[in-house]
Amino acid sequence: MNNAQNKKTSRRQVLKSLISLGAAALLPSVLKAHFSEQSTEKKRPIHFVGLGGAGSEAVRLFHNKGLQGFFTCLNTGEKIDLSPEINFIDLEHPRDIFITKEGKRYDLGPDTTKEYLIPQTVWKVFEQPHRFVLLSGLGGYTGGTTTKEISLHLYRQQKDFYIIGSLPFSFEKSRIVRAQKIIQELKHLGNVTTFELNSIAAMYGNMRMSKAIEKATEQFYTLYQATSWA
Repeated sequence: MNNAQNKKTSRRQVLKSLISLGAAALLPSVLKAHFSEQSTEKKRPIHFVGLGGAGSEAVRLFHNKGLQGFFTCLNTGEKIDLSPEINFIDLEHPRDIFITKEGKRYDLGPDTTKEYLIPQTVWKVFEQPHRFVLLSGLGGYTGGTTTKEISLHLYRQQKDFYIIGSLPFSFEKSRIVRAQKIIQELKHLGNVTTFELNSIAAMYGNMRMSKAIEKATEQFYTLYQATSWA
């Protein structure tokens, strides 16, 4: 069997897997003409960019799977354990710090009440002549908000890019509101594919949160493998 036949078989298996997992509704957006194999952009290298915690974990998995391309993680706070081949940029969000009467400091995450500007080091990443795959949890402040700003920038610059995002669990009310707003603001781009974290629980049943996150990270990879860029 030649490479073309192998590729066709592999892709068919991925699509069958998505259907069996109840993700058939995602297929039209996954297989958009944006990923056409006839694209003149096909020869440009792919740059996988993880935004926030979920996106960074996805990039690490993509790298571990041996995908070819460039890899960047955009996140705040402490750097996760990454290969030296993965570029890490701290987004430098203002932090919401709570100090107890005893003087103990607790980092509560990004301070959403303060104005935030994406660092110039981030914009330089997207000056490269690459095709970009943005991976993020759209309900998170870091992942969602930054994904929106970067996506609109890439659209204005007529860059070739695609977004794969996870949607929050049903109990994460404020995150659901944020994710829905972001999707509305990006839907005109026509290149956004999402999956619900609730679907992970439906597929695999009750599990620890760490295991659910692991399965969600794998879903990013499964959706990417369904594209012609893979």
